[in-house]
Amino acid sequence: GDEAEVARLRDSQAELRRKHSSGAGLLSLSEARSKRPRLSYPCYPVAHPGVHELNIDIAEAREFINWRAFLSAWKIDASLASVMDIKGCDHCRAQWLASVPSEKVNKAAEAMQLLKEAGRVLDRLQRDIVGGIKAKVAFVEAASDGGDDILFNHDGETLRIATLRQQRPSERDGHCIALSDYIAPVESDGKLRDNMGMFAVTVGRDIERIIESYKNEGDDYSAILYQTVADRLVEAATEVMHRKVRVELWGYAPDESLSERHVLQQYYKGIRPAIGYPSLPDQSLIFLTDRVLRYSDMGITLTESGAMSPAASTTGLIISHPDSRYFVVGDVDNEQRRLYAERRAMSLDELKRFLP
Repeated sequence: GDEAEVARLRDSQAELRRKHSSGAGLLSLSEARSKRPRLSYPCYPVAHPGVHELNIDIAEAREFINWRAFLSAWKIDASLASVMDIKGCDHCRAQWLASVPSEKVNKAAEAMQLLKEAGRVLDRLQRDIVGGIKAKVAFVEAASDGGDDILFNHDGETLRIATLRQQRPSERDGHCIALSDYIAPVESDGKLRDNMGMFAVTVGRDIERIIESYKNEGDDYSAILYQTVADRLVEAATEVMHRKVRVELWGYAPDESLSERHVLQQYYKGIRPAIGYPSLPDQSLIFLTDRVLRYSDMGITLTESGAMSPAASTTGLIISHPDSRYFVVGDVDNEQRRLYAERRAMSLDELKRFLP
């Protein structure tokens, strides 16, 4: 599934581990840094540098919707997503329903009805939303500063994205990762020899107006249905955007030929960590990426806490390194929090607003 679903699962797992470990196993920051992965850096050139504005067709995006995540949002067992082909005929659905264990029939029928209604929502949006879903991608020269931060060039200025490092070694390989590990180190002459992408995707205001109209009519069910469909649709459109980046705009994976299912299972090369999610949890970084992406030009506004409106919007970084993977930063100690606040030019009290 998309990063949000994976992140939620890993967050819940991390929370269970925290409850059972009572803080045990946290390395010092210097020890964690010594366990960073040792990587080589291919540094793929960008095929089409600059800033790109895209309109993603809803018909294309809906093919990438993660229906398991949609059902989970409705507190329905995601294993019932075997009915996720909402384009299937009623006869096929009936056959499938007959095979469901009796104790799950009611929930399966509920899932089936919900997916059919979601399909009708998508049909309406596909018919009525002119111009599709807006996306913007910017490519910047970038490098790791040799520590835990990413440097990038913008309008002749070198800016810094501070990142956090895991202080619990991964059970997978013993590494303690920061996103900066996936960007080539800065050259001795100060040259930034790697590249990085930044993206934003939004469903736009039209769907918000539909949702608001249902709320005003007291039809909370329809309002929630449209919102949960919009949430999944923007994630699906983000998948489409990311594939276009990999294959064409950046072109570091030009021969990629993955099915929709394999894309949703993240078989592709590279990652797109979202701001505010587990590998990039500081929501205030959105004010930095705003300098590059100019969210207001897409109709996106930001609250003081860094939340995006419309809510069905996504934003983050695009990293091409073939060994990069999604991860959860997890717990950090007071030393790392203090040093991070200094690099972000914030007080610890200010940081608490964006990094609980």
